[in-house]
Amino acid sequence: MYSKREFLRYGITECDDENPPKEPECPICHLEYGTTDNDTPAEHAIRIEHCEHTFGSECYRQWIMPTNQRYTTGDGQRNACPMCKAVLFAPPWYNRDDEVPSDIEMASDSEESSDSEDAEAAQDSHTYDPNRVYPRRSASPEENAHLRRVYTLYHMRMANLDEIEAQRLLLGAHDVEQKELDRRDAAEKLPDNPIEAERVRIQREARRVVAERKRDGLVFNICAKEARNARLLREEADERLAVEEVTWRQKVDDEGEEHSERRQPGFRVLPGGRLR
Repeated sequence: MYSKREFLRYGITECDDENPPKEPECPICHLEYGTTDNDTPAEHAIRIEHCEHTFGSECYRQWIMPTNQRYTTGDGQRNACPMCKAVLFAPPWYNRDDEVPSDIEMASDSEESSDSEDAEAAQDSHTYDPNRVYPRRSASPEENAHLRRVYTLYHMRMANLDEIEAQRLLLGAHDVEQKELDRRDAAEKLPDNPIEAERVRIQREARRVVAERKRDGLVFNICAKEARNARLLREEADERLAVEEVTWRQKVDDEGEEHSERRQPGFRVLPGGRLR
């Protein structure tokens, strides 16, 4: 997995006329590339190679700076893509040598930001979920591949849970609004004119049908996201089991090598079991 230094050097490319961004504006600040709001420099588009999402260079530089609270995500993770939450480089506590080099465009302008990043990394290392598995510098390539997958699946699952909660809040607000409309309709007297009364009844029925369809859409979205979350949870569990299996195999191999090294030097076994 990239360190931050390696990611900023190799994991980002600038968009140009031959390779333009897919969207005309930065998804973080919602300004068109090449324009400015007079408070920040004009944005030019950069592309993340891993997921191919594009952002304004200044917005993304602010995103990954730990001292900028404006762009801090809910769980404090700045090593994930702001759009898809894919993990792009190792957390600071995974690789302490992650200060941004000064010779690249998105470098930090002072050593204070590096010091604060190290201090925050030390603090964050005590707040992460102990049940999660993270990449380790000493892990094998196969184990690291599974660990990266676990880490990415976890972030995808947490983002999905946030979306489920948002949909449930919308559903609750919709139900409250619909109950208020039903109460208001029941209290409102129909016009004496039969034609006008029929028109009001049709309007109420149409409004009720639209509300039911909207509610059905919200319920469907919640069910679909819950099903996706269950699938992500199963995949994460499978990857954790794969990590344990790889770790166990590595332990067995290490114990086998250690056992073979215990044989006394200077002797070899001859036919018949004699030592020479």
